[in-house]
Amino acid sequence: MSVSPATALTSPEPAHAGPTTTYPSEAALPEDRQPLPRMTVGKILKRMLHLVNVVRALPQKCGKRLMPAVPAVKRNKRLNKAARKYAKKMARKDWFAHDDPKGNGPGDRIDKTGYRWSRWGENIAAGYDEVPRVLLGWLASPGHCRTLMGSYKHVGFGYAYDADSTYGHYWVQDFASPK
Repeated sequence: MSVSPATALTSPEPAHAGPTTTYPSEAALPEDRQPLPRMTVGKILKRMLHLVNVVRALPQKCGKRLMPAVPAVKRNKRLNKAARKYAKKMARKDWFAHDDPKGNGPGDRIDKTGYRWSRWGENIAAGYDEVPRVLLGWLASPGHCRTLMGSYKHVGFGYAYDADSTYGHYWVQDFASPK
């Protein structure tokens, strides 16, 4: 049985599939162009990990494909570094893409941290002002949903905000499994 993304994301607090991208919905702009409330980035990303693992613990319908529940992922410092640096770079440089202007992609960024991967997947999103909103956006997209539900061991998260950028809020999830 699959569980709706909204149901999965309302629980209390306590995945190489390739890159996928979520663009902001109309609901995410422009009134949501404020920094996240007093919550620290560390707390935001801790909440992201909790909710990602809540979602992964339940079967999910990703487009027309039913994805089985998968084991929880653990945060990895090297993947966090790759995701964090890239979210900050997208916000600061005001662009939104998996590959940076020099052509470096997620695998390149993960390699630079020293993480030796056998497979990786990346989700990026922009414009969403809350963890549940960005996760619902990813779950509504078949490619993102498949990445979230992929057979990965580790994950890293990045979040950045820049009021002068196009979308304000930038999110990165880097999933990977070691060699």
